Amino acid sequence: MSDAFVPYGDADRKLMWRVLAEWARMATPGSDFLARSLKTEFRPAQPSTLEGHMMHKEPPVKLQSSGWILGQPLTKQADVLPVVTFEASGSKGEVRDAAFRVGLFRALDGGRVAEGWRFEQGEPERDGEIGAHPYAHAQAIKGWRKDINCLIHSPHADGDECSGVMDAADDVLTAERQRAQAATLVKHPAFPLGVVTLTGLALAVFTTLYGAIKAREAFGEFHPLKASTDDLREDLVRLSILTR
Repeated sequence: MSDAFVPYGDADRKLMWRVLAEWARMATPGSDFLARSLKTEFRPAQPSTLEGHMMHKEPPVKLQSSGWILGQPLTKQADVLPVVTFEASGSKGEVRDAAFRVGLFRALDGGRVAEGWRFEQGEPERDGEIGAHPYAHAQAIKGWRKDINCLIHSPHADGDECSGVMDAADDVLTAERQRAQAATLVKHPAFPLGVVTLTGLALAVFTTLYGAIKAREAFGEFHPLKASTDDLREDLVRLSILTR
């Protein structure tokens, strides 16, 4: 990597989008009811758009403006599918408040239920006070937005009060959506991720979902990562995508 590679800097930001483009290329969610439902609600991002547009767009950015990453099934039964988005503020030279949001969907009684996670950059020190989670971490979420508790649908407009249990086909589906929300604690616990770069954060999401073996198969031969040094190299070694 270039000497100009700085965690959460310009080169790190661009490489993160290249990693997301690679992920989008391999994403094959399937064609069953759940996959069709998700592709209708969450328009899949095109790899060329991620590399050709989003990669060069300075923060603030929201991946969902160009689509979503619909991942491969998490189980052999293909009954749990992840949907991933990303957003960040800051500038070309310094990404801030970077966060990936992940919804894990499964079908139930003609509808879908979801539970979610946020993978985000460490919280900065403010007014001399250390943040609650000053390291990259993951914690549970109830919605794609902090102010609306809904993962079932794509993000709502301001003023929309969707509770995340709307459109339920029957009482069973309603009860499960309510159970998932009630069981979700959005402030604690927060699990440290052990990565210090934005590209490492993106790969931590992938590795969390699919494990180190699949992550190494997917990205171990990706040249921009194989050529990495310093902080990014350390992240990749921690994730077992690369060896020293």
